[in-house]
Amino acid sequence: MIVRTTVKSIQDIMRQDVGVDGDAQRISQLCWMFFLKIFDDQEEQMELTEDKYKSPIPEHMRWRNWAANPEGMRIAPAIFFSPSVKALKYYGTFRKGGLLLIAFVAVLAIVAWIVSAKGELVAAWMERGSTGPVTGLRHKLAMRVREFRGGLNTIHGFSELVQLVVVSVAMWYVIALAYHQVILSYGPPLQSVGLSECFLLIFASMLGSLVQLPGVGGGSQLATISTLQRVFDVRAELAASCGILLWAVTFMSVVPLGLTLAHRERLSLRKLSEESQVQEGLAEG
Repeated sequence: MIVRTTVKSIQDIMRQDVGVDGDAQRISQLCWMFFLKIFDDQEEQMELTEDKYKSPIPEHMRWRNWAANPEGMRIAPAIFFSPSVKALKYYGTFRKGGLLLIAFVAVLAIVAWIVSAKGELVAAWMERGSTGPVTGLRHKLAMRVREFRGGLNTIHGFSELVQLVVVSVAMWYVIALAYHQVILSYGPPLQSVGLSECFLLIFASMLGSLVQLPGVGGGSQLATISTLQRVFDVRAELAASCGILLWAVTFMSVVPLGLTLAHRERLSLRKLSEESQVQEGLAEG
């Protein structure tokens, strides 16, 4: 399934090329590119074991040289960023929102660096001159700063930061793959939704989770269903079914495993909640 998704994304890019008519020509070109990549990987091993190895492929046509060309490298972003995203409704709004999100993340990164380096000073500044009804709030904020700094201090060195980034990216990629497989299971009505578009659904689900309905939740599901209807023009019944199934597969299915692992590690959610309340009470006192 991953190979099929990759090929589909590459075809979306190739359809924009002038002078290529029909899938017959695109398939032959695609096979040639796959051959170049696979053969280049094998050549790297042969160059390490054979001192006098000489490639039978002309130098300018080898993958390592051809793919380094800007025109050749257009194929790489196609694997993860399909051009069909630009055809979505409200693409301009999504683009502006994405730029704002990048700026917001950059600001958060700066704040995290300040807290990591000067967290205790920031917490002390918050608690300084605490009088009146805002005393409890200032103490709570200072406690959260210290907790956040303690969490950041568990990252020792740049290599660990890189590992965390890689794990995080891999995790979100796996989640997107799960979304995509669920969507593809609905057949032709939703097969036009590519892997890149799944990240939009994930983002909508995350925003919806911030606005849960009192007592019943459902914000995440409603946001996903609404996005399927308004952005991807999916029928209401199909959007509702797909939205609920996405929630069940990517959230509810991992709850039993999470509870099992928590029990194995002797973690009690009730005790953690009680300890948190005690710490907040001490901060207010």
